[in-house]
Amino acid sequence: MSNKKIGVIFNTGLGDGLMLLPLIQALKIEGYNVSIIISTKYISSDVLSSFEPYGEINEIGTSLFDIVRFSIARFRKFDYFLVSFTSSSLTWIAAASWMSKFVITNRKKWYLHLFPTLLFQDFSGIEHITIQNIRLAKRFLPKNNVFLKKDINVLAYIGNKQDDVTLSPIDGDHLFRNPCFAVQLSAANNQVQYKNWKTENWIIFFRMVNEMIPEASMILIGDANETGYADAVMGANLKNISSLVGQTSLSDMSEILTKCTLYIGLDSGLMQMAAFLGKPTFTIWGPTEPLECGYQIIDAGRHRDICLKLPCH
Repeated sequence: MSNKKIGVIFNTGLGDGLMLLPLIQALKIEGYNVSIIISTKYISSDVLSSFEPYGEINEIGTSLFDIVRFSIARFRKFDYFLVSFTSSSLTWIAAASWMSKFVITNRKKWYLHLFPTLLFQDFSGIEHITIQNIRLAKRFLPKNNVFLKKDINVLAYIGNKQDDVTLSPIDGDHLFRNPCFAVQLSAANNQVQYKNWKTENWIIFFRMVNEMIPEASMILIGDANETGYADAVMGANLKNISSLVGQTSLSDMSEILTKCTLYIGLDSGLMQMAAFLGKPTFTIWGPTEPLECGYQIIDAGRHRDICLKLPCH
């Protein structure tokens, strides 16, 4: 076991945060002393507990005061801090530089060159973000680490496959039948609506499911500010469909996704959660590049991505 102490910052949305899990697992395999620092409202230790334990977890607030208070007593306590592209705010780069001997990031901004202990990790072209994140540790991971293989299926080493799970009701509400599809109608908490698919298209899709797979049940999932989409769908006189939009916590979502047969939806954190929980996914992509964030490129037998690749994409 290495005596190196590695810090990893989770300062992101749910999806970007979960894409750090393969990096944590790669470090765990080599026995590094890993500390996860959570500084976001979108991820908690409860969410991470849905997967295998990953070492020490520190949940701190998101304010500058919270970050300074956490950092001040940890001067040079870490050998390395690994800061992903999505977590690399100037505040956290400064805090990581204070707490560690070296900071490794894959984000290049002119102001980051002001930090003498900062090391940059390149990535080439379009590359899945989980792989970009793993390469943050490339300097000290042995070459035979399983996560450095060229065609690695990162999902195979995270969490547990749930293919044969016995579907059962939650809290006495008989929503779950086999097959059971979890469907998210909106992306990114409805804050980037250009990622969304039109509600009328979803209604057409649900009617097709009713006709083609009449025994299937469908459960709408999502955040409280996505209820408008769910209300429109629920008012369309569809069969075998229920809505839990706005009624669940992220921990609840982990349980719901585990009990479902398939996730259908958009580029979102819940899609990432479903994939890492071992659930098959079918994802409709808008402006985001599925080769960077989707999972068909990693495991086409379990995941499907659909994207028109328009010029404006």
